[in-house]
Amino acid sequence: MKNVLELSDRQARNFFLKEESYFNFDLPLYFDFQPLIEKVSNKLKGSKLSDYYDTFKDEKGKQRSKNPRNYEDVNFKILNN
Repeated sequence: MKNVLELSDRQARNFFLKEESYFNFDLPLYFDFQPLIEKVSNKLKGSKLSDYYDTFKDEKGKQRSKNPRNYEDVNFKILNN
């Protein structure tokens, strides 16, 4: 398997649309994330992620985006052993 950063956009999308791409351990059968993944995919279909960013005007009046990468603590570290 390639590193996810080496995948094309379509390959990466297909990879992330499979629930087994999110964990590498056994869960009980009643944990089914696939419906949630599909609902999110359908909601985002046809739009860019940046369409969901809030915008604001900076001190010079220029329209800016509240991009998550400009903030600390927007990602979680999950440790697994």
